[in-house]
Amino acid sequence: MYNKAHTPLSWHPKLFNYAKEIGITLFSTPFSEEAVDYLEKLNCPFYKVASFEMTDHPLVAKISRTKKPIIISTGMANLQEIEATVRIAKKNGAKKIILLYCVSNYPSDINDFNLANIEILKKKFKCDVGLSDHSKGNLIATLAASMGAEFFEKHIALDNQTDGVDIEFSAKGSEIKDYVRTIRDSSKLLKKKTSYVNSPDKKMKLFRRSIFAIKDIKKGDLFSKKNIKRIRPGNGIPPFYYSLILGKKSPKNIDYGEPIKNEVIKKLNLK
Repeated sequence: MYNKAHTPLSWHPKLFNYAKEIGITLFSTPFSEEAVDYLEKLNCPFYKVASFEMTDHPLVAKISRTKKPIIISTGMANLQEIEATVRIAKKNGAKKIILLYCVSNYPSDINDFNLANIEILKKKFKCDVGLSDHSKGNLIATLAASMGAEFFEKHIALDNQTDGVDIEFSAKGSEIKDYVRTIRDSSKLLKKKTSYVNSPDKKMKLFRRSIFAIKDIKKGDLFSKKNIKRIRPGNGIPPFYYSLILGKKSPKNIDYGEPIKNEVIKKLNLK
């Protein structure tokens, strides 16, 4: 499999130059310390450690000494193994570490995943976490985004490609655009960390009821069921103030048909 799937070293200079020409960031996954030296000559901007090499601590140390960001795929590893690898990376100078939650059987079945591991990795290692996705379709990636994944690895293929060691779980042609779009849409739904009301909902508030004067009210008159009413539109104080202001003296003159405004609530010292 490795003989079939490896990227020949001779391809790398052309690929890195072409990526620079078209404005994309290219990197490569080294499987030996010699490969790291080779990629350093090409100014590889960051590195990934594959799942099967995660416990190769000399390789992790070599990569970490470049001081460049390092992505570590965690397929097959338990927390103790991940912790040991992260410790080696930090000890040897790694400043930016990204862990990828990964299921290493290809293609991965939906039942193989436990996306709670994303939250576990984020909490334990206090670093960015992503998904190395070998599943079919977009579902796993979408759910991973909802669990806090921020980096995604996805195999891709040409639109009409039928041959390849990873063809079964690769996104073909424009499918990668759909993959990215669903992840970004999921992230938009989660970007707010506090409760809020969006703009369309704010506009709809006009159709709520609010409290209006149904008779002329003089300053000092008592609010009563005969001079105020809960009706639409919602440009007065909300209906939950109705029982609170009944029997209270009006702090100002209010004309028939006018909404009761917030200044009345403030003058009455109501909350």
